[in-house]
Amino acid sequence: TAAVRCPCGGEPELHGCAEKRHCVVPAVDKCRQDASDCTADAKRYPGSSCVIRCRDDPSSFVTASCPSTNTDPARHLDYYPLRCTLTTCADPPETEGYNKTAEGWVCADGYYGVVRFECLPNATGWTYPACSAVGQLSGCQRITTCGMAPLPPVDACKIDASGCQDVQAGSTCELKCRFPFEGFKTIGIC
Repeated sequence: TAAVRCPCGGEPELHGCAEKRHCVVPAVDKCRQDASDCTADAKRYPGSSCVIRCRDDPSSFVTASCPSTNTDPARHLDYYPLRCTLTTCADPPETEGYNKTAEGWVCADGYYGVVRFECLPNATGWTYPACSAVGQLSGCQRITTCGMAPLPPVDACKIDASGCQDVQAGSTCELKCRFPFEGFKTIGIC
């Protein structure tokens, strides 16, 4: 808030005003993001905005803006984080649980899930402008048999779960009452 100070015996002073300042272009991952639209001063002036885009998918972008009241010369443009991925990289080394087909990567026999292929930085990280990346697979898990969790001693006397040991994935088993107890049978699903 602007105010005038009148010191005793001195000249009146204007106090509380500060010059509006341009915001700073944020440090983005140059291998995956393009902030070149934000380099011009006019795009970083208080109240202005610019666009940060994904390099491999320019239709994915966020708007970065400089607050209209900015007086801090070190303030970065405000923007929501933008998740961009590299779409071109080498296949990973042979990975257990995955097979490559003509259609792309799939879970190998004995595994299930949805394959996710992602390009990640190599061992030394991103190095602009080379931006070399290595492919990484995730999403497939080994299919295992199911076993019945141990029953509390009271229930173990009442429930016969002997048919529910080592049940194959996708299969069912039957739980029933032990003699002399009576009740409905129920099905366990693996």
